[in-house]
Parts: sequence; structure tokens; C-alpha cells
Amino acid sequence: MIVVDDGVESLCVNPASSVRGVGGRWQDCETAAVETIAREHGGYLGSGIEGSDGSPERHFLREGRAATIELEAETALRRRQEAIAAFPVQQPEPPGADPFEESTDLRGDDDFLAVLRDVSARIHGDPEAAFDLAAPQGPGGGWLPESPQEYVSELFNAVMHQDSCYPHTAEAVPLVAALATEERFSVSVRAQFYGMLWAGGSNADRLIAYFADKFVADGVGFEVPDGPRLTRDAVQAVVGELFGRWGREPGAIRKMLAGLAATFPAEAEAAGIILGLTEFAERWAGTYRGAALRLALAAARADDADTLEQLAEIQAWHWQGPLAGGSPLAPARARALYLLDEILDAD
Repeated sequence: MIVVDDGVESLCVNPASSVRGVGGRWQDCETAAVETIAREHGGYLGSGIEGSDGSPERHFLREGRAATIELEAETALRRRQEAIAAFPVQQPEPPGADPFEESTDLRGDDDFLAVLRDVSARIHGDPEAAFDLAAPQGPGGGWLPESPQEYVSELFNAVMHQDSCYPHTAEAVPLVAALATEERFSVSVRAQFYGMLWAGGSNADRLIAYFADKFVADGVGFEVPDGPRLTRDAVQAVVGELFGRWGREPGAIRKMLAGLAATFPAEAEAAGIILGLTEFAERWAGTYRGAALRLALAAARADDADTLEQLAEIQAWHWQGPLAGGSPLAPARARALYLLDEILDAD
């Protein structure tokens, strides 16, 4: 069964969100309620593919037959207002944390191109390979970025366009890992490369959290395409070395390592960074950053009960409410990674 949302959002009483993000909590709570109905009937919430745009109807599709409930707009609006009034009230968002000490890092990136060529030659045997990999118009054109930020942006777009992983994404992981650990770069630049590794390594699990309802309804299991799977394997192959750097990396990078620890808990345990991660999370307790790190710690410990508890605490104040964290049918760690993708680097 598919429950189809026919573009009814405009009819929902939906006060502007007072916190980060777009949309509003009531609308998302309503969506979560409809998802729950679909889930209980072995289905999932689909997109608006039937009915007229803006109509207040919901389609319940089961075994190829549609049962449609049609209401006048005013009646539908009144019923929704009554239902929305019963939704949990959004709790205050935790305060932001102070900047990391190294946020005042004065190290420049004037030699960025030279260092990039050096790393490229070491990893690929070709000093221009790193530029060809990120070049907007493709390799061979002699493209050079005007800034480190432009390079990071174009590289991400080339290998993980719109946060999607492809088989060639995995091939870029050794270069990205080498750039992330290249201490001739500033902390801010290296943190972005670490962020790419975290995004690629967690992509497969985050897809599972997002599509779990559909996977279960279709009876296909939690399988992901080759791109995300290969990328996860590639990051897993280098993550032990990254965890070994915990004691020497600054806070902005430890935050990304926390996300990687949540993604690869066995490797984090083997590297002995759980205690350090615990102390790091406690340092920021009571803040937005602390909530994200506490969730990462629970996942890194492979403690599903604690992971779900931390997830529920965040849902109480998160602007998406019960939609934060993906499907409840997904494994706890996958749900944590799905939410961490938004909140881990938000402050």
C-alpha cells in the first residue's frame, strides 16, 4: 500500500518555524502521522502522483485499487486543526556552543595549489590528477581553483553530486583522506575534507533510514546501490588511520571523527577513541553541539537503546519533530546517522 500526499501542505495550519530549517513542525508531525498509518498497513507514504494538486485528499493504494476520501477544503482544514492541536509542543532548542579554540587558526592556504599537487603526485602519481578529478568541465582542461573552498566545492560536486555516491566516489576516497590529514592545510580546509569522508561513509546507512518504509513494504531488504556500498567500504578501509589521529586533531575535526565513529563503531572501539569521544561530548553537554555528539557517542558505542533515547530527546526540540531521524523501521544506528547528517556540523 502507498499513501500518497497530494500537495495538501498549503492547507495545513503551519506557523513559521522559530528554529533552523524550512517548513514547520506541525506539517512534519502530520506527515509523520500519515506515515504511521501507512506503515501500520504495510505501506509507505508516496509522492503526489494522483488526484488534483492542492486537493485535501489522501489516497490509500492497496493491491492496485485506490480508495479516496474527499472532503471540502474547509472541512478538511477544520479537522486538521483539531488533529494538529494534539501534537506535542516543540521544546526549546539547546543553545549554541562556543566556537572551538582553533576557529581563530591563522594558518593561511597560500600554498594550497602546490600542496595539492604534492599530495596528488603521492596518491595518484600525477600532480594534476587531483585537479582533473574536480574540474567542472572534466579532465584535461587545465582547470585551477581560485580558492581552497572552490576546490572542495567542485570536488564534492564531482564525486558526490547532491550527496549521492557512485562507484567512482569510492575511487576518490584515498585522495580525500590524504587531503584531510595534510597538516599544511588550515584546520577549516581539512575539516571539510573530513566532512566529505563522513558524508560518503554514512551515505548507505542514511539511505536505509530514509527509504526503510518503502524497502519493508516492497519486501526487498535493506540493500543499497553499489555506489554507496563501495564508498562505505572505501572509507572503512582508511578510518582506522583517521581514528588514530584523535589525540592530535582539533575540535572541529574531532566532531567529524565523532560522525565517523558513529558510522564505524567496531573500528572506533578498536582504535580506543570511545573514552576520548565520551569526554568530548560531555564537554559540550547542554548545547546543540553536545546533543549531536551525545547521539554520535551512543551510536559509536553500538548501544541501540541509548541511541533511540538520544534520538527521542532531539525530536522533542527539532523543527521536524518525529520526522527527524528517518523511519522507525530502520536500524537505530542508521537513524542516528540520518539525523547527524543535519545536526552534527550545524553549529
